[in-house]
Amino acid sequence: MAAMAKESRGEYDLVYNLESMGEASLFPQPSRKQMVQFERLADSLINLSRERAEGSSSVVFSSTLRGEGCSFISYNIARHLSVMLGSKVVWIDGNFISPQRRLMNGGVGFRELLRDPSRVEEIASGPNFVTIPNGEGDIKQTRLLSGSHYRNLLEALDEKFKFIIIDAPAVNESVDVGRFAQPTMGVVLVVESRRLKYEVVQHSIDSIRSQGGDVLGTVLNKQSFEIPDFIYRMFLGG
Repeated sequence: MAAMAKESRGEYDLVYNLESMGEASLFPQPSRKQMVQFERLADSLINLSRERAEGSSSVVFSSTLRGEGCSFISYNIARHLSVMLGSKVVWIDGNFISPQRRLMNGGVGFRELLRDPSRVEEIASGPNFVTIPNGEGDIKQTRLLSGSHYRNLLEALDEKFKFIIIDAPAVNESVDVGRFAQPTMGVVLVVESRRLKYEVVQHSIDSIRSQGGDVLGTVLNKQSFEIPDFIYRMFLGG
C-alpha cells in the first residue's frame, strides 16, 4: 500500500475511495479498524492469486452456521479488492437458502447466469465493483453447479473481472458448498469467535474437502480481547 501511495504521489487514499464509491452499500459502513482487517485479507487474496497464476481468481466465502458474518465480510473484501487493484471485481450472492432481499429485482441474477452464462455481457459494463443478486425462479442448483454451466459461467466472468467473490450458503444448510469451491481457488471459512467448538468447525472443513474443494483459511469474526489493549501493544512492540 505504501508503494501504491508513492506511485500516485500521495494521492492514493483507500478509505476515501471506498467511502466515495458510487454503489449503494448493502451493509452498514465498517469501522476504520474493520477496514484495516479487510485490507489485509484482500491483500492476502491478491498474493495468493499471483502465486496461482493459472485458473480463475475466484474465491468462495462460507461459514458453518448462518449468521457468522460471512456476507458482510465477503462483500467488504470484494469492495476493497476493486479499489486496491483499480480493476473490475464482482460479488455474487450465491446463497440459495437465504438470499439478500435488498438485492432482489436488481437485474440479472446468479440463477439466470447459471442457466445462461452468455448473459454475463449484460453485467460486465459499468463501475469496477459489481454486485449480482441471487436471482429469481426455481432451478436445480446442485445439477447446475456440478455440471458445465457453473464452470462456463466462471470462465465467462473471469474474462471480464479481475476477481470473483462468491457468497455461499452455510455448510450446515447446503450440500453444495464443496461444489461451489471445486473450480475456484478455494473457500474462506468465516468463524464467529466463541460460537462453535473446534470440532464443529473442523467438520465443516472436512466436508468441503471431501467434495473436492480447497479451504484457503479461516477468518475469525467478532473476536473480543479481554486483556486491556495496552498489554497487547506492549507484547507486540507497538
